[in-house]
Amino acid sequence: MPCERLLIQTDNPARIRKKYSGRTTRRIKMLRAHGLIRKVPRANRYVLTEKGQKFSCSLMTASALDIKALTEMAA
Repeated sequence: MPCERLLIQTDNPARIRKKYSGRTTRRIKMLRAHGLIRKVPRANRYVLTEKGQKFSCSLMTASALDIKALTEMAA
C-alpha cells in the first residue's frame, strides 16, 4: 500500500502522529460546525445527529448509483 511505504520511509513518527492528530481534530470541528455529529458528554466519543444520519445515507445511496442514473433523477 502506498500509504504504508510513506510511513516506513519517514524518520520522525512523532511528527506523523501530530500531523494525523491535527487533521482528525480539524475534521471533527468541521463536522460539529455543520451539525453532523455531536459530542457525548463526559466521554471521548461522537455520534451522528439526525441530520448526519440523513446526510450519510444520501451519500452512500449516491455513491452506489452511476452518474447517468443521477442525472436522469435530477432531470
